[in-house]
Amino acid sequence: MAERLTETTIRQAIREARLQPRAKQLVLWDAKITGLCLRLLPGGSMTFWYQYRPGGGGRGVSTRMVRIGTYPELSLAAARNLGRGYAGDVAKGKNPAAEKQEQRRRAKSSLGTLLAEDGEYARSLERRHIVNTGKIMRRLNRGLAKLMDKDVAAVTRNDFVSAITALQDQGKAGAAAELRKHARTFCEWAVQKGLAPANVMAGYQAPKRSRAEKLASEARKARALDNAEIIGPLECLRRARRLRQHLAPPTADRHPPQRDRHAHPRPDPLRPPRAPPEPHEDR
Repeated sequence: MAERLTETTIRQAIREARLQPRAKQLVLWDAKITGLCLRLLPGGSMTFWYQYRPGGGGRGVSTRMVRIGTYPELSLAAARNLGRGYAGDVAKGKNPAAEKQEQRRRAKSSLGTLLAEDGEYARSLERRHIVNTGKIMRRLNRGLAKLMDKDVAAVTRNDFVSAITALQDQGKAGAAAELRKHARTFCEWAVQKGLAPANVMAGYQAPKRSRAEKLASEARKARALDNAEIIGPLECLRRARRLRQHLAPPTADRHPPQRDRHAHPRPDPLRPPRAPPEPHEDR
């Protein structure tokens, strides 16, 4: 049911709603601004809306509606002024409802919002019981610090590659590999959530290492020593010790007197002397 929108009809609709609640919504259309209406819901809320057809299309184009504000916080006169502005935008070929929807999406889909400490991506990792959630979020926030104001749908592969290359130039190959892996997973999540049209990091791999890089990497790796490498330094230590002993001047306590093993033992004053053996008699 549609009725003409005036201050009188608004007050009358409010009185009727208080006396006899409606089971369906009531729409009051404005007589001055085509497409402007006030929608009264059974629960009592009243909201101004503007209805139009995008691109100036005829009845073959589906109508769109854009929310203006609630009544009585927004008066009828203020709603008409906003309705005139929307009507001018539609006449210029704009789509106010789609633009508002895009603004809300951008506000929720910037990298800074998604990668916040308590953001949506961190919560999704926690729901999946990812052990290194904190480490992953820190790596993404540090590596993509210059992209935090950009919409995730507007971030290109070149943006991610530039961030990865910057870490490689600083000699942080491990951090660059982690950022590449975590960025690819994050982009896939954004696609599944409908925040990005495609995973720009899909199929991206680290460039193959040159022969010089492989040799340098092998040289930095720890390896087991062979017998010659172990015995050689030990033999040098033995020779150095012998040389020091040979060149060192003799000292009084260097060679303590050694006890003669064949000498008689010293008597113990605390032990009584042994009795001499009895003479043996020949039979």
